[in-house]
Parts: sequence; structure tokens; C-alpha cells
Amino acid sequence: MDSSLMEILDFILGFVPFTFFVVFFLFIFGIIRKVPKNTILVIDRKSHYLKTKRRGFYFFNPVTDVITSKVSTMPTYSLYRNVFENHNSTFYEIDFSVTYKAEDAERVIQALADSRRSIDDIVNCAMEVLVTSCDNSEMKNSIDLGKKYRLQVESMIEPFYLDLTDATVFYIQVIPAEIGKYRKFQRHISGSDPSRDSFVDDNPIH
Repeated sequence: MDSSLMEILDFILGFVPFTFFVVFFLFIFGIIRKVPKNTILVIDRKSHYLKTKRRGFYFFNPVTDVITSKVSTMPTYSLYRNVFENHNSTFYEIDFSVTYKAEDAERVIQALADSRRSIDDIVNCAMEVLVTSCDNSEMKNSIDLGKKYRLQVESMIEPFYLDLTDATVFYIQVIPAEIGKYRKFQRHISGSDPSRDSFVDDNPIH
């Protein structure tokens, strides 16, 4: 066999395992991901919209990218942990979850795009609105807070054509003020239209 052909063959045989290893590495560390069936994903990079994925594989940087909206006709469970301040100026770290689904995923995506909101932002804002209206005595029971939160988040996701199936508060912890100020939840601010982020209609529900 010609020596040049042998060199090419050796290169290919050496390259294939390396390529397989690289692809395997990307899958293992979540850099290459696949959109679940009947699901639409909205991805932000460094707090700014990056892309919307409806099918197939996509590249995802775990360091800079965040899936801020996951819309599916199947129930979607999301777990959150954030810091909120009540009207007594006390900071609370709260673990909570929301489960929702959509009859028409495309309609939900369009409503989110029109309002420049994400599902993550909406469900966290619902908790912020609720906690801001509570005093310290109302923050002691996670079950009671969870019942109020369910009503609050249901009213705030309904305009986006999402159906709430569950909302639960798991854990509430008071944290020092200096830590709370640093970690406190910050609402998304739209640079193009600040009025969309004023949330004047986000009223507490009890």
C-alpha cells in the first residue's frame, strides 16, 4: 500500500477515537443537549435572551447560559431557591417549586415574548410580591405560605396561558441582612421598555 495512503489511514484511525471522546465529553458535561419531546426552551446568556429551541440538539454553556422558560404540554416541574425581603426588612431564603403545563406551547412562547418576561422571572416575582406583603409572623409556616403562594403564582401565570398544577414551599430561613442584600432576588429589567417591568398589576393575593 502507498505510504501516503497509509499515513492518511493512520490519521483517520487516530482522529475518530479523539472525536468520539470530545463528543462524549460534551454530552456528559451538558454542553450538548437535546430538547425534550413536545417542549420549547428559551435560553438566556448573561441575563440576555440568546435563543429559542423547539427541537433537536443545541449547545449550552453551563457557566453563562440559563434556561429561563421551559414550556411543554406535559407537566413541567421547576425547583427554586431565592432570597426575598418582607415589609419588616427581614430577608428570607425560600426553597419552593412550581409545576405547570401548557395547552398550546407556541401561544405561551408568544405571550412571553410580547411581554419580555420569562417563566422563571414570573414565578419568582410571584413569591416576591407575596413575601413583600407579609410580616414576620406570617413567614413562620411554610405550609400556610405555600397556600398563599399557589394563589399568587396562579394569578400571575394565567395571562401567559399556563395551567398551574402545583406550587409548594419547602423551606423558609431567615438570613443576615448583609447577606440578604447581596443575594436578594432581582426582577428582570427590560432596557427597551421599562414600563413592562414595573409590575403595577402584580398585587398580593391573600
